[in-house]
Amino acid sequence: MSPDTATHLHATHEGMTVFLDRRPARRGEAYRSHMQGGIWLGVIAAADLETEEPVFGRRRWTGSTVTGFWAPSEMPSDHFVMADSSMASLFVHLDNTAQQRLGLDEGRVSSWSGLTLSSGAFALRGILDQTRALFSAATPTRPHDIISFGRKVTANLLGETDLLPAELARDPAPLSTIDIDRVYRARDMLLADLRNPPTIVELARCAGTNTRKLTEQFRALFGMPPFAYLKHYRLEQALDAVQRGDRPITDIAAEIGYRPTHLSAAFRARFGRSPRHYRTAM
Repeated sequence: MSPDTATHLHATHEGMTVFLDRRPARRGEAYRSHMQGGIWLGVIAAADLETEEPVFGRRRWTGSTVTGFWAPSEMPSDHFVMADSSMASLFVHLDNTAQQRLGLDEGRVSSWSGLTLSSGAFALRGILDQTRALFSAATPTRPHDIISFGRKVTANLLGETDLLPAELARDPAPLSTIDIDRVYRARDMLLADLRNPPTIVELARCAGTNTRKLTEQFRALFGMPPFAYLKHYRLEQALDAVQRGDRPITDIAAEIGYRPTHLSAAFRARFGRSPRHYRTAM
């Protein structure tokens, strides 16, 4: 993704919405957005702007910043660009459903606002590096990638503020830029031919590392080991094809590397019904 190209991506899952935004900005530019109520967790990889909201007043954002705040209700947010720059940010929004699922205490959440965290705290430097990697990845970022990383951001930032219950907080070792590039290279190889995916040894060789490190780093970046990721991706592709409704199930299964009976069982376990029943119910 070129720094001069505007990129706006988002994905939603179980009350969590992850927004990836990158665009060129010019000094003196001003615009307004609307912030939903709930918890917001942000990773600002590059910016030089000020924002103003009714609850938080005027705030300045420069360089690399990690932030979190609670918005009691929907409110306008005015943005003022202070210098020519290429702004890049990732924000996670947790609605009431997501907050309850994470076991967040309402009283503690409602008293938590306007908190800006040091980029050197906890594993946050790794989060900043990985956010930049999402923007610089050669291949388009998929919704699953966005959600997986949003979960990582959520666990790290809520753990840093002591809001997330201890059993849900995680402290993954931050990945270097080289590590991230290796994992993305392995991920691209893994998904290049769904009918004949490489072995873990071949993936590690492609990434220039060993199988143990690749598995650990893949899990750190995407939330699951390589072949769990492959299964998840195959089923997402199958779901998309089933929803389009224009191809036989046997063809869909063959394209993603499944036998029809295996696809039916995996699809039912993931989505609650077989591909044919899912299509019939649409």
